[in-house]
Amino acid sequence: MNAGTMTLANDVAVALSGGADGINFDANTLSIDATTNRVGFGTTGPASAIHISNSTYPQLEIDDATSRNYALGVQSSSFKIRDVTGTADRLVLSSAGNWGIATSNPSAPLHVAGNVSLSSMSVVDAYTPSFGAVTAGSTSTVTWTETVDRIGEFVTSSFTATM
Repeated sequence: MNAGTMTLANDVAVALSGGADGINFDANTLSIDATTNRVGFGTTGPASAIHISNSTYPQLEIDDATSRNYALGVQSSSFKIRDVTGTADRLVLSSAGNWGIATSNPSAPLHVAGNVSLSSMSVVDAYTPSFGAVTAGSTSTVTWTETVDRIGEFVTSSFTATM
């Protein structure tokens, strides 16, 4: 068939006997590997059950069909969950193994941009909080409160500084 529409009136089972790249649509748009039962989007050699490949931003986009779109994908060597509608990275795993929440470039094992709310916190090792630099001519208040339960001991410490 050169053009037009193919209509199947009833349920049809299709058996592929061609093996790797058994069906290929539009030279890499969609490839089905019948030998390994894998589907590739953007590749003729899918390496897993579903394999998405794209040199720009390979992603799986999910939307609620009304107002919000999210994408799972890889960009700049980082895995991202991206709010496509709000054009913001919500969760990022960098190639260095750092997790970022509300930041595109996490610089620590857990990097959160913005406020954090915890119902409790347990400190395993000694920790010295770091709050960054205060610019000359500006005022900043830093508050650190810590409650730790260490081997039956209950320790509470608090720190507040205004600069």
